[in-house]
Amino acid sequence: MWFGCQATEKHINRKISGDSSIGWVEHFLRTYRVAESRGSRCLLLGANEGSMERQLRHFGYQGEILSTDIADRALARAAERANAEGLKGIEYRVADLNKDRFEGPFDFIFAEGVLHHITNAESLLPHLNDILAPNGYMFGVEWAGPFRFQLPDQQIQWVNALLAAVPADLRPQYSGPKGIPPSLEYQKRIHYVRQPEAEVAKADPSEAILGTKLPELIRSAFHVVEWKGFGGTLLSYMGGHFPFERANHERYVEIFVEMLLAMEDKVIESGLFEDEFFAFAATKRRD
Repeated sequence: MWFGCQATEKHINRKISGDSSIGWVEHFLRTYRVAESRGSRCLLLGANEGSMERQLRHFGYQGEILSTDIADRALARAAERANAEGLKGIEYRVADLNKDRFEGPFDFIFAEGVLHHITNAESLLPHLNDILAPNGYMFGVEWAGPFRFQLPDQQIQWVNALLAAVPADLRPQYSGPKGIPPSLEYQKRIHYVRQPEAEVAKADPSEAILGTKLPELIRSAFHVVEWKGFGGTLLSYMGGHFPFERANHERYVEIFVEMLLAMEDKVIESGLFEDEFFAFAATKRRD
């Protein structure tokens, strides 16, 4: 995956915080002085294996934390690790965000890669606004791309155009000399293709269920105070065609990751596409 290397992580951090060493959670904690809030409550959505609550505690947040996810086993592992590390004041609760609701108020709400899976987001987001404290903040990092990854032809062509600039020895099923672009014959045989909608739904019925509607829903439910796009419009679809994971220990590969990131930035900057991934901070909408 494009997330799977340090070059990508640094690039995303710079897009969100302006500093390659500061990720989205730390950025929002620092910018909105979350750790200084005393006696506060924090709701975590899509907590999974518990990285968010550990980060909150690491950066000094002492308030009450309600950590939720639909994945009961992941939450159980998160609870075990928190207990092993002596972290207190954290409640773990299995929750289906399509139907389950929470008792507020919460001073902070964090959502990590979960909202685009919620069929009932048009109901959930106003509820989150309702349970947000008057001076509270909603923070999130999310995705908003084509419904069930049904990319338009133009986007697919750009994915393959960028892949055509990568040395063929970094592409699958290639055994020729190193350091040359893939031939036209190779590109005809091996290229990114649109995954059938039925296969996406079979693998995960909730995946990409909202399509491109999420940004509009967030802006209608909350008062957005910060919005940072960080790409993924082309690179996130290259996982089976480029060895992102090798970039962490091979400079040769890392160089081309950096090239792909720069190329994607320019294509988005041109106005042909928008960032599919974004981080946001929002306050309570009172109207």
